[in-house]
Amino acid sequence: AIHRLVPWFILAFLALAGLRSAGLVPQVALAPMSETANVLTVVSMAALGLGVDVRSVAKAGARVTFAVVASLLALGAVSLGLIHVLGLV
Repeated sequence: AIHRLVPWFILAFLALAGLRSAGLVPQVALAPMSETANVLTVVSMAALGLGVDVRSVAKAGARVTFAVVASLLALGAVSLGLIHVLGLV
């Protein structure tokens, strides 16, 4: 069955996206749902970050550590650039 191939949250996302696209989500529910989605995104990103074992990254060597730091800096620079260009501040 499909639930063994695809995680439940992907199926839930697709179902909710379909409901939203069909206009079946009440307008009054959109703002709280958006805020909840933002909070859950921040929590999930924090959980990913807190789950990283810095010692294991350091043991991987200088090249891997440099790649991790460089990618984080690039991600931060792109994010700040988009915030500036889109005028989100």
